[in-house]
Amino acid sequence: MKIISILALAAATAAASPAMAWANLADLGKNFESCYNAQAAELGVDVCNLGVGGSCSDRLASLVSQCAGASREFELINQQDLLAQAEKGARKAGQKAQDGLSKVLKARKEYLAAVKKLYGMLVEDKDIAQAEYDIFELTQTIRFNYFLGSYFNCARDQECEPATGENPNPEAEAANWEKVSYHQDAYPGYEKCRNKATAMTDMYDCQDKGLKLQDGNLNKIYKKIMGSLGDKKKKDLKDAVRDMERKWIKYKEAVPAFMLALEEGSVMNLDAREFTLEDTMIQNQLLEKVASYASRR
Repeated sequence: MKIISILALAAATAAASPAMAWANLADLGKNFESCYNAQAAELGVDVCNLGVGGSCSDRLASLVSQCAGASREFELINQQDLLAQAEKGARKAGQKAQDGLSKVLKARKEYLAAVKKLYGMLVEDKDIAQAEYDIFELTQTIRFNYFLGSYFNCARDQECEPATGENPNPEAEAANWEKVSYHQDAYPGYEKCRNKATAMTDMYDCQDKGLKLQDGNLNKIYKKIMGSLGDKKKKDLKDAVRDMERKWIKYKEAVPAFMLALEEGSVMNLDAREFTLEDTMIQNQLLEKVASYASRR
């Protein structure tokens, strides 16, 4: 299967670890996979390593953007229905949940805009900058849709309720979750820690260990980026990185707050903490790419 790696690693470190690579084309949706496979075959190229030594041509980068855009449009159509369901569920849960959903949508919009602005400033090749952002937005949209679908099970003609009860197809649910879930890689032994847990507090301990590790790594990469942009001439870039990070923090905090406004309790608290852990891991991936581009400015 053809692979797209959009890790912006320097040529000396071009080999990406599995935990840091954007997965195979299937994980970007069937629309993207079929679009890219059909047209990339005509170009005679199997791999597009965006930002790695020019191994992704402008033409192929444009193809990535084209296919990502088509797939994103499909996801956005699906998202409209999911948001309508979420709004019904939020109304039923109360004003706090309604306000929480509004904050999530606002924070997410601002975060995506900040990422797009940063790529546009940081990556000199505009086709590659656009392709980087388009893949990022597509994966975020797929994951956000899954998040919405996970907490609301509503038919179009029914009053929406937060998702409850036994899943009628747990195997399919598990398979779908693996495509958007990052928690397995929180640290070696994380899944084993969760499986051994006999109480909710044990699960919290597993999450806390992962979050501490991921937060530490995030701060380390962030300082590295700021250090590489120390020149006064690069102040605008530093400001863009700082703004993007602040917008991400607002989004990262808004989603768990919305989840807990929907339903209080230890199970939802566990889910909210898991979202924070996974989103911190995703932000680490983004900052790794930003760091590589920043080191070449």
